[in-house]
Amino acid sequence: MGNAKYVWLNQVNLMSWDWLAGYLEHLEELRKRIIYVAATIGVIFAFCIMFELIPVNLFGIQMAYPYPNAFHPVAIQIFEQMRADLVPTMINNVPIQTVVMSPVDAIMVEIKIGLFVAVALGMPVIVYQFGKFIAPALKPTEKRLLVKIALPATLLFITGAIFAYLFVVPFVFSFLYRIASNMVDNLFLNPGEFIDFTLTFLFGFGLAFELPVFMIGLCALGLVKPEFWKNNWRYATVAIFVFGAVITPDGSGVTMFLVAIPMLVLYLAGYGISKYKYGKED
Repeated sequence: MGNAKYVWLNQVNLMSWDWLAGYLEHLEELRKRIIYVAATIGVIFAFCIMFELIPVNLFGIQMAYPYPNAFHPVAIQIFEQMRADLVPTMINNVPIQTVVMSPVDAIMVEIKIGLFVAVALGMPVIVYQFGKFIAPALKPTEKRLLVKIALPATLLFITGAIFAYLFVVPFVFSFLYRIASNMVDNLFLNPGEFIDFTLTFLFGFGLAFELPVFMIGLCALGLVKPEFWKNNWRYATVAIFVFGAVITPDGSGVTMFLVAIPMLVLYLAGYGISKYKYGKED
């Protein structure tokens, strides 16, 4: 009896050590992946706030030459381009002036743009490192699904952000400043609020355009049937409008529709593709 108890305790101890060793191994793997991601983001971020891109003509080819300049770095160049692309210089004969309200505003704008660019350009590395970390826990079918949806998900996110940048954000700024121009004699643009407003839209639209991937992925995993999306379209419509209201920072209600309408089209596309690929047995 005593020997049996001793063997049992030994087995429990071995299982505990195995669990602890496995846990520490996972933590070490996670630490390594985080270091790779942080190093990638850090290098790109440092470049964005420390170097300026100067256009040069080399053998008849227009190129951008990086030159150290912390006072007019890439982040500020991007801000200037966004300001020119998205905000009109004048509305109803009222000029829109860019005003810095605090000495730290410009630095915060640089940091936000630098981080956004670093994450955007470093996304392939981020996705790869994330995939490498979770791969051992995935089944072969789940790994294949992850590979299949990685490219469409990336392209849809980029498409959503570009759509917002080219069409939605310029319309929103023009619409809101046109209303304000009837109330005041001077219009101002705060760089920090401008960047927060714009990046929120870009990220929100990029996320919204992921809807078909989410729908198809759930069907591919067998968690829902394609008919689920058809039977619950009313609830989905309400959820889409709520999502549009949450991610739009202006509160006017107009931009909510600018988010919701493309999402409804994407919802129909997600249902159609799910029905075509996974609805044959229904």
